[in-house]
Amino acid sequence: MVETGISLSDVGLIMSRFVQLGIFEAGKNGRFNTYKYVRSTFDTSTLRKEWDWLWSLPYKKLEPYE
Repeated sequence: MVETGISLSDVGLIMSRFVQLGIFEAGKNGRFNTYKYVRSTFDTSTLRKEWDWLWSLPYKKLEPYE
């Protein structure tokens, strides 16, 4: 068994954050959550900050997007 530092619930939080930023669109396929990449006009500097957060502080809870 392989253990990683991130759980599936953390992945859900991260994907929800990217949905808030307009990068992905959330949906359902039966009982499964699905995410579709959406080409949007999001600010790349905001995305860069999120990406830096993701890799530097993987255990910190996400703050609400402003």
